Order: sequence, then structure tokens, then C-alpha cells
Amino acid sequence: MSNSREVEFDGDVWFFSAADSRKVAEIKKRADVHLAYADPATFRFISISGTAELITGIAKREQLWIDDLSRWFPTWANR
Repeated sequence: MSNSREVEFDGDVWFFSAADSRKVAEIKKRADVHLAYADPATFRFISISGTAELITGIAKREQLWIDDLSRWFPTWANR
């Protein structure tokens, strides 16, 4: 999974993931999620709980795509 940092936060957190990943399988079984981010150097911590939704549309992928994601998803880079 890869978090897209280029999206302005509006309450939704977007991730890219392969459809056959373990995390996608876990979300299909139970959509309750918890995210935790940490920057120990500055003692900043964020904890977010919510409900995951799997979005598979190409339009959303194109809207959120940034070139740095091609290192994890090389087959999507030129679509």
C-alpha cells in the first residue's frame, strides 16, 4: 500500500494497493480500520479510526496518481 501525500486532507485518506494484497483481503472481511502515523523526532503522533472502502475505478486512480507511485505500481504508470 502507498499513501498519496499530494492530496489535501478533507477527512478521507487515500491509499493505493494491489487488488490481490493481504490488506485488501482484510478490508473485504472487516472494513473497520485504524491508521497511526508517527514522527518520533518531533514527538508528533496521529491516530485515526474509521471505515475503509475499496474503490477500484480508473477515474479515481487517475485523479490521485503521482509519478512517485510508479516505483510500487510500474504497470499503472503509463496508463
